[in-house]
Amino acid sequence: MKHIKILLAIIILLSLLSSQAQAVDLVTGIFLHDVANFFGFTKTEGGLDLGIEAIFGEGIIRPIAGLMINARGETSKAYAGFTLGTKSPGVFVSLSLGGAVQVNSIRKLGSSVLFRLAAEIGYSIEGHRISLILDHISNANLADQNAGLDVLGVRYGYRF
Repeated sequence: MKHIKILLAIIILLSLLSSQAQAVDLVTGIFLHDVANFFGFTKTEGGLDLGIEAIFGEGIIRPIAGLMINARGETSKAYAGFTLGTKSPGVFVSLSLGGAVQVNSIRKLGSSVLFRLAAEIGYSIEGHRISLILDHISNANLADQNAGLDVLGVRYGYRF
């Protein structure tokens, strides 16, 4: 039931955002789940995540909404926020900030509603883009437990 509510919320949010946008980038990717051990922390989850994200409108600051599902049934999330990035063809860099709702967490994230940060570097040409992204969710120490969760992925996108 929780997954249905999250999917419904994402569909509503995407509908509201897309009605305001003239262009949309649809981005899909595959991610290594819980790369905390990559940074020297304890790894408690694993597997791969499959993700999809919509980036709306034009300009340097753009609204985003996405969904990331863990293939092993561990932490999955729906998220929305804004991305700030370079706009020219070629190499691009972007930073995203927003909120996320997570389900099925084994990690002690402290809350179902979390902050989301992401940093991405990639290459775009003629509407296509490929990138490497590091995605982080946590409660920013607003709860007693704040293990955080990082995923590292490769993404492909196309502008419609």
